[in-house]
Amino acid sequence: MESFIFILLIVTLLIRFLIGIRLFASAKINNLPNLRWLAGYFFANAFIVIFSPHPYNPLGSLPFSLALFVLPLLLTQAALILFNQDTFYKDKESPARWFWMAFGITSIGTIYGVAVSPSNAAQSPWVATYIISQFLIWSWHAQIAYRAWTGLINEPTVEDWVKSRYILIPTYSAAFLIGSVGTVVRIVFTGGAGADSIGITAAAVTLIAQFVSVVLQYLVWVMPESFRAWLNRDYQTHLSEYSEKQSHAILQLIGASISRDANINQMTAVRAVRNAIGRIINSDAPDAIEKHISEMGYKQWVDVLHSYELVKQISLVNAGVSIERILENTIKTLVEKQSLFTIEAK
Repeated sequence: MESFIFILLIVTLLIRFLIGIRLFASAKINNLPNLRWLAGYFFANAFIVIFSPHPYNPLGSLPFSLALFVLPLLLTQAALILFNQDTFYKDKESPARWFWMAFGITSIGTIYGVAVSPSNAAQSPWVATYIISQFLIWSWHAQIAYRAWTGLINEPTVEDWVKSRYILIPTYSAAFLIGSVGTVVRIVFTGGAGADSIGITAAAVTLIAQFVSVVLQYLVWVMPESFRAWLNRDYQTHLSEYSEKQSHAILQLIGASISRDANINQMTAVRAVRNAIGRIINSDAPDAIEKHISEMGYKQWVDVLHSYELVKQISLVNAGVSIERILENTIKTLVEKQSLFTIEAK
Protein backbone atom coordinates (compact mmCIF):
# COMPACT_ATOMS: atom_id res chain seq x y z
CA MET A 1 0.00 0.00 0.00
CA GLU A 2 2.80 2.45 0.89
CA SER A 3 4.57 1.92 -2.44
CA PHE A 4 1.25 2.39 -4.26
CA ILE A 5 0.69 5.70 -2.45
CA PHE A 6 4.21 6.84 -3.29
CA ILE A 7 3.71 6.05 -7.00
CA LEU A 8 0.46 8.04 -6.99
CA LEU A 9 2.34 10.95 -5.40
CA ILE A 10 4.92 10.99 -8.18
CA VAL A 11 2.35 10.70 -10.97
CA THR A 12 0.25 13.46 -9.38
CA LEU A 13 3.32 15.72 -9.18
CA LEU A 14 4.10 15.22 -12.88
CA ILE A 15 0.52 15.85 -14.01
CA ARG A 16 0.25 19.02 -11.94
CA PHE A 17 3.54 20.29 -13.32
CA LEU A 18 2.40 19.55 -16.88
CA ILE A 19 -0.89 21.38 -16.36
CA GLY A 20 0.99 24.37 -14.94
CA ILE A 21 3.27 24.54 -17.98
CA ARG A 22 0.32 24.36 -20.36
CA LEU A 23 -1.64 27.04 -18.52
CA PHE A 24 1.36 29.37 -18.31
CA ALA A 25 1.88 29.00 -22.06
CA SER A 26 -1.81 29.63 -22.76
CA ALA A 27 -1.73 32.72 -20.53
CA LYS A 28 1.19 34.12 -22.50
CA ILE A 29 -0.16 33.25 -25.96
CA ASN A 30 -3.70 34.51 -25.32
CA ASN A 31 -2.71 37.39 -22.99
CA LEU A 32 -4.84 36.07 -20.14
CA PRO A 33 -3.27 37.05 -16.79
CA ASN A 34 -5.90 35.09 -14.84
CA LEU A 35 -4.42 31.84 -16.15
CA ARG A 36 -1.07 32.75 -14.63
CA TRP A 37 -2.68 32.50 -11.19
CA LEU A 38 -4.03 29.07 -12.04
CA ALA A 39 -0.65 28.00 -13.42
CA GLY A 40 0.91 29.19 -10.15
CA TYR A 41 -1.60 27.07 -8.25
CA PHE A 42 -0.51 23.92 -10.11
CA PHE A 43 3.21 24.68 -9.79
CA ALA A 44 2.85 25.23 -6.02
CA ASN A 45 0.76 22.08 -5.70
CA ALA A 46 3.43 20.08 -7.51
CA PHE A 47 6.09 21.52 -5.17
CA ILE A 48 4.06 20.38 -2.15
CA VAL A 49 4.36 16.74 -3.20
CA ILE A 50 8.16 16.93 -3.06
CA PHE A 51 8.10 17.44 0.72
CA SER A 52 5.06 15.32 1.57
CA PRO A 53 5.41 13.01 4.60
CA HIS A 54 5.90 9.46 3.32
CA PRO A 55 8.23 6.62 4.37
CA TYR A 56 9.62 6.37 0.82
CA ASN A 57 10.23 10.10 0.52
CA PRO A 58 13.57 11.18 2.08
CA LEU A 59 12.73 14.86 1.47
CA GLY A 60 9.65 14.51 3.66
CA SER A 61 11.62 13.88 6.85
CA LEU A 62 13.95 16.89 6.85
CA PRO A 63 13.75 19.40 9.76
CA PHE A 64 12.18 22.02 7.47
CA SER A 65 10.02 19.64 5.40
CA LEU A 66 6.76 20.56 7.12
CA ALA A 67 7.29 24.28 6.47
CA LEU A 68 8.11 23.63 2.80
CA PHE A 69 5.04 21.41 2.60
CA VAL A 70 2.61 23.86 4.20
CA LEU A 71 3.69 27.27 2.91
CA PRO A 72 3.23 26.46 -0.81
CA LEU A 73 -0.05 24.81 0.16
CA LEU A 74 -1.23 28.15 1.53
CA LEU A 75 -0.07 29.84 -1.67
CA THR A 76 -2.35 27.53 -3.67
CA GLN A 77 -5.35 28.92 -1.81
CA ALA A 78 -4.30 32.50 -2.53
CA ALA A 79 -3.76 31.66 -6.21
CA LEU A 80 -7.22 30.09 -6.47
CA ILE A 81 -8.88 33.15 -4.91
CA LEU A 82 -7.12 35.38 -7.44
CA PHE A 83 -8.07 33.09 -10.32
CA ASN A 84 -11.73 33.04 -9.28
CA GLN A 85 -11.78 36.81 -8.95
CA ASP A 86 -10.04 37.57 -12.25
CA THR A 87 -11.88 34.94 -14.29
CA PHE A 88 -15.46 35.18 -13.11
CA TYR A 89 -15.76 38.70 -11.67
CA LYS A 90 -13.10 40.94 -13.25
CA ASP A 91 -13.80 44.41 -11.87
CA LYS A 92 -17.26 43.51 -10.59
CA GLU A 93 -18.18 43.20 -6.95
CA SER A 94 -17.34 39.77 -5.56
CA PRO A 95 -17.25 37.98 -2.21
CA ALA A 96 -13.46 37.57 -2.50
CA ARG A 97 -12.77 39.67 0.60
CA TRP A 98 -14.58 37.13 2.78
CA PHE A 99 -12.47 34.32 1.39
CA TRP A 100 -9.32 36.38 1.96
CA MET A 101 -10.45 36.88 5.53
CA ALA A 102 -11.01 33.14 6.05
CA PHE A 103 -7.69 32.42 4.35
CA GLY A 104 -5.84 34.85 6.63
CA ILE A 105 -7.35 33.49 9.84
CA THR A 106 -6.84 29.83 9.03
CA SER A 107 -3.32 30.48 7.75
CA ILE A 108 -2.38 31.87 11.15
CA GLY A 109 -3.66 28.67 12.79
CA THR A 110 -1.78 26.48 10.33
CA ILE A 111 1.49 28.42 10.63
CA TYR A 112 1.17 28.16 14.42
CA GLY A 113 0.70 24.42 13.99
CA VAL A 114 3.88 24.21 11.92
CA ALA A 115 5.78 26.15 14.60
CA VAL A 116 4.74 23.79 17.42
CA SER A 117 4.96 20.53 15.45
CA PRO A 118 8.01 18.35 16.27
CA SER A 119 8.31 17.12 12.68
CA ASN A 120 6.50 16.38 9.45
CA ALA A 121 5.60 12.96 10.84
CA ALA A 122 4.28 14.41 14.13
CA GLN A 123 2.11 17.33 13.10
CA SER A 124 0.02 19.35 15.51
CA PRO A 125 -3.75 19.25 14.82
CA TRP A 126 -3.45 23.03 14.32
CA VAL A 127 -1.78 22.32 10.98
CA ALA A 128 -5.15 21.11 9.66
CA THR A 129 -6.73 24.54 10.24
CA TYR A 130 -6.12 25.48 6.60
CA ILE A 131 -8.65 22.82 5.56
CA ILE A 132 -11.45 25.18 6.69
CA SER A 133 -10.57 27.88 4.17
CA GLN A 134 -9.73 25.19 1.61
CA PHE A 135 -13.30 23.89 1.79
CA LEU A 136 -14.69 27.42 1.49
CA ILE A 137 -12.49 28.47 -1.46
CA TRP A 138 -12.94 25.24 -3.43
CA SER A 139 -16.69 25.29 -2.82
CA TRP A 140 -16.75 28.83 -4.17
CA HIS A 141 -14.69 27.73 -7.19
CA ALA A 142 -17.21 24.96 -7.88
CA GLN A 143 -20.26 27.15 -7.28
CA ILE A 144 -19.31 29.97 -9.64
CA ALA A 145 -18.38 27.49 -12.37
CA TYR A 146 -21.72 25.72 -11.94
CA ARG A 147 -23.55 29.04 -12.02
CA ALA A 148 -21.78 29.92 -15.27
CA TRP A 149 -22.72 26.49 -16.68
CA THR A 150 -26.40 27.03 -15.93
CA GLY A 151 -26.23 30.29 -17.89
CA LEU A 152 -24.69 28.56 -20.92
CA ILE A 153 -26.33 25.13 -21.01
CA ASN A 154 -29.11 26.26 -23.35
CA GLU A 155 -26.94 28.62 -25.38
CA PRO A 156 -26.56 27.09 -28.87
CA THR A 157 -23.72 29.39 -29.89
CA VAL A 158 -21.38 28.08 -27.17
CA GLU A 159 -19.67 24.82 -28.09
CA ASP A 160 -20.36 21.69 -26.05
CA TRP A 161 -16.75 21.30 -24.91
CA VAL A 162 -16.91 24.76 -23.31
CA LYS A 163 -20.08 23.81 -21.43
CA SER A 164 -18.50 20.51 -20.37
CA ARG A 165 -15.45 22.35 -19.03
CA TYR A 166 -17.71 24.31 -16.69
CA ILE A 167 -19.46 21.23 -15.28
CA LEU A 168 -16.18 19.32 -14.86
CA ILE A 169 -14.86 22.08 -12.57
CA PRO A 170 -17.38 21.27 -9.77
CA THR A 171 -16.67 17.57 -10.36
CA TYR A 172 -12.91 17.83 -9.82
CA SER A 173 -13.53 20.23 -6.91
CA ALA A 174 -15.72 17.62 -5.19
CA ALA A 175 -13.04 14.95 -5.66
CA PHE A 176 -10.39 17.29 -4.25
CA LEU A 177 -12.49 18.06 -1.15
CA ILE A 178 -13.07 14.34 -0.51
CA GLY A 179 -9.30 14.04 -0.40
CA SER A 180 -9.18 16.90 2.10
CA VAL A 181 -11.33 14.87 4.51
CA GLY A 182 -8.65 12.16 4.45
CA THR A 183 -6.01 14.81 5.15
CA VAL A 184 -7.86 16.01 8.25
CA VAL A 185 -8.12 12.46 9.57
CA ARG A 186 -4.43 11.81 8.87
CA ILE A 187 -3.22 14.99 10.58
CA VAL A 188 -5.58 15.01 13.57
CA PHE A 189 -5.51 11.30 14.44
CA THR A 190 -2.04 10.18 13.30
CA GLY A 191 0.02 13.38 13.29
CA GLY A 192 0.35 13.33 9.51
CA ALA A 193 2.67 10.35 9.39
CA GLY A 194 0.31 7.71 8.10
CA ALA A 195 2.32 5.03 9.88
CA ASP A 196 -0.61 3.03 11.34
CA SER A 197 -3.66 1.55 9.63
CA ILE A 198 -5.75 4.70 10.12
CA GLY A 199 -3.03 6.94 8.71
CA ILE A 200 -2.36 4.66 5.74
CA THR A 201 -6.07 4.42 4.92
CA ALA A 202 -6.52 8.19 5.24
CA ALA A 203 -3.48 8.81 3.06
CA ALA A 204 -4.81 6.38 0.45
CA VAL A 205 -8.21 8.13 0.41
CA THR A 206 -6.51 11.49 0.01
CA LEU A 207 -4.18 10.37 -2.78
CA ILE A 208 -6.82 8.46 -4.74
CA ALA A 209 -9.31 11.35 -4.52
CA GLN A 210 -6.65 13.88 -5.48
CA PHE A 211 -5.46 11.67 -8.32
CA VAL A 212 -9.00 11.54 -9.70
CA SER A 213 -9.20 15.30 -9.25
CA VAL A 214 -5.90 15.99 -11.01
CA VAL A 215 -6.81 13.73 -13.95
CA LEU A 216 -10.06 15.68 -14.35
CA GLN A 217 -8.08 18.92 -14.04
CA TYR A 218 -5.81 17.72 -16.83
CA LEU A 219 -8.85 17.05 -19.02
CA VAL A 220 -10.29 20.47 -18.20
CA TRP A 221 -7.19 22.65 -18.57
CA VAL A 222 -5.07 20.75 -21.06
CA MET A 223 -7.96 19.00 -22.81
CA PRO A 224 -6.44 16.67 -25.41
CA GLU A 225 -7.88 17.12 -28.88
CA SER A 226 -9.45 13.65 -28.87
CA PHE A 227 -11.32 14.43 -25.64
CA ARG A 228 -12.44 17.83 -26.92
CA ALA A 229 -13.70 16.25 -30.14
CA TRP A 230 -15.61 13.62 -28.14
CA LEU A 231 -17.26 16.30 -26.00
CA ASN A 232 -18.14 18.17 -29.17
CA ARG A 233 -19.46 15.12 -31.02
CA ASP A 234 -23.09 16.30 -31.07
CA TYR A 235 -22.17 19.91 -31.67
CA GLN A 236 -20.12 18.97 -34.73
CA THR A 237 -23.21 17.55 -36.45
CA HIS A 238 -24.80 20.98 -36.24
CA LEU A 239 -21.60 22.97 -36.78
CA SER A 240 -22.66 24.66 -40.02
CA GLU A 241 -25.97 25.62 -38.43
CA TYR A 242 -24.29 27.00 -35.30
CA SER A 243 -21.32 28.77 -36.87
CA GLU A 244 -23.38 31.58 -38.36
CA LYS A 245 -25.38 31.99 -35.14
CA GLN A 246 -22.18 32.00 -33.09
CA SER A 247 -20.42 34.62 -35.21
CA HIS A 248 -23.54 36.79 -35.19
CA ALA A 249 -23.91 36.44 -31.40
CA ILE A 250 -20.28 37.41 -30.76
CA LEU A 251 -20.53 40.34 -33.16
CA GLN A 252 -23.68 41.57 -31.43
CA LEU A 253 -22.07 41.06 -28.03
CA ILE A 254 -19.10 43.21 -29.01
CA GLY A 255 -21.35 45.79 -30.66
CA ALA A 256 -23.48 46.07 -27.51
CA SER A 257 -20.42 46.60 -25.31
CA ILE A 258 -18.93 49.26 -27.60
CA SER A 259 -22.26 51.06 -27.99
CA ARG A 260 -22.73 51.21 -24.23
CA ASP A 261 -19.32 52.75 -23.53
CA ALA A 262 -19.06 54.89 -26.68
CA ASN A 263 -22.59 56.32 -26.39
CA ILE A 264 -23.57 55.22 -29.90
CA ASN A 265 -26.35 52.90 -31.01
CA GLN A 266 -25.59 49.21 -31.34
CA MET A 267 -26.14 49.07 -35.09
CA THR A 268 -23.51 51.77 -35.60
CA ALA A 269 -21.09 49.92 -33.32
CA VAL A 270 -21.61 46.62 -35.18
CA ARG A 271 -21.08 48.43 -38.49
CA ALA A 272 -17.82 49.88 -37.15
CA VAL A 273 -16.58 46.41 -36.19
CA ARG A 274 -17.55 44.96 -39.58
CA ASN A 275 -15.83 47.85 -41.37
CA ALA A 276 -12.68 47.29 -39.32
CA ILE A 277 -12.68 43.58 -40.19
CA GLY A 278 -13.17 44.48 -43.87
CA ARG A 279 -10.14 46.79 -43.76
CA ILE A 280 -8.07 44.09 -42.04
CA ILE A 281 -8.84 41.49 -44.72
CA ASN A 282 -8.71 44.12 -47.51
CA SER A 283 -12.25 43.47 -48.70
CA ASP A 284 -15.52 45.39 -48.61
CA ALA A 285 -17.54 42.42 -49.86
CA PRO A 286 -20.19 41.47 -47.25
CA ASP A 287 -19.83 37.75 -48.04
CA ALA A 288 -16.06 37.84 -47.53
CA ILE A 289 -16.44 39.69 -44.22
CA GLU A 290 -19.15 37.26 -43.08
CA LYS A 291 -17.01 34.25 -43.98
CA HIS A 292 -14.02 35.66 -42.11
CA ILE A 293 -16.14 36.41 -39.03
CA SER A 294 -17.49 32.83 -38.96
CA GLU A 295 -13.91 31.52 -38.85
CA MET A 296 -12.64 33.83 -36.11
CA GLY A 297 -11.59 32.52 -32.69
CA TYR A 298 -10.94 34.41 -29.48
CA LYS A 299 -7.44 35.55 -30.45
CA GLN A 300 -8.68 36.90 -33.80
CA TRP A 301 -11.46 38.85 -32.08
CA VAL A 302 -8.96 40.34 -29.64
CA ASP A 303 -6.69 41.29 -32.55
CA VAL A 304 -9.63 43.13 -34.14
CA LEU A 305 -10.37 44.92 -30.87
CA HIS A 306 -6.74 46.02 -30.66
CA SER A 307 -6.52 47.01 -34.31
CA TYR A 308 -5.91 50.55 -35.52
CA GLU A 309 -8.80 50.11 -37.96
CA LEU A 310 -11.36 49.64 -35.18
CA VAL A 311 -9.94 52.55 -33.20
CA LYS A 312 -10.31 54.69 -36.31
CA GLN A 313 -13.87 53.50 -36.94
CA ILE A 314 -14.97 54.28 -33.37
CA SER A 315 -13.27 57.68 -33.51
CA LEU A 316 -15.21 58.50 -36.67
CA VAL A 317 -18.57 58.02 -34.94
CA ASN A 318 -17.58 59.49 -31.56
CA ALA A 319 -14.22 61.21 -31.25
CA GLY A 320 -14.69 62.30 -27.63
CA VAL A 321 -14.53 58.91 -25.93
CA SER A 322 -11.74 56.92 -24.30
CA ILE A 323 -10.99 54.25 -26.90
CA GLU A 324 -8.67 52.39 -24.54
CA ARG A 325 -11.38 52.06 -21.88
CA ILE A 326 -13.97 50.98 -24.44
CA LEU A 327 -11.78 48.23 -25.86
CA GLU A 328 -10.66 47.04 -22.43
CA ASN A 329 -14.28 46.68 -21.29
CA THR A 330 -15.24 44.98 -24.55
CA ILE A 331 -12.49 42.37 -24.18
CA LYS A 332 -13.65 41.69 -20.62
CA THR A 333 -17.20 41.26 -21.87
CA LEU A 334 -16.02 38.82 -24.53
CA VAL A 335 -14.09 36.74 -21.99
CA GLU A 336 -17.01 36.71 -19.54
CA LYS A 337 -19.43 35.51 -22.20
CA GLN A 338 -17.33 32.87 -23.92
CA SER A 339 -15.08 32.50 -20.86
CA LEU A 340 -12.78 29.51 -20.98
CA PHE A 341 -13.19 28.86 -24.72
CA THR A 342 -10.06 30.98 -25.00
CA ILE A 343 -7.89 28.05 -23.89
CA GLU A 344 -7.94 26.12 -27.12
CA ALA A 345 -7.26 22.40 -27.19
CA LYS A 346 -4.40 21.45 -29.43
